[in-house]
Amino acid sequence: MDTVLIVDDSSFIVEGLIAFLKKKYRPIPAHGGAECLEILKHETPSVIILDIMMDPMDGWETLAHIKKNPETCHIPVLMFSAIKISHEEALEHQVSIDDCLTKPVSP
Repeated sequence: MDTVLIVDDSSFIVEGLIAFLKKKYRPIPAHGGAECLEILKHETPSVIILDIMMDPMDGWETLAHIKKNPETCHIPVLMFSAIKISHEEALEHQVSIDDCLTKPVSP
């Protein structure tokens, strides 16, 4: 079964995505960037859903850590935000994103 690492500092969002995804995937919750990076030390998910607006480590900083690590750089990352992410914004952070999801998400 494919695993999905869900990274968001909102427990409400994480739990909602888990409820939706658990039918076909093994969701793994992470309630922030630091927790995400800790989980990636012992898990290799099929994909990461990563919120942008988190504190203290935002999604862009978390993504930079994921992509610079040879152990995790191959994992596809879907950036997750309430605002549309432009190509220019992604370039500004000097990272490549695999795709974007916009909140709110419907099944």
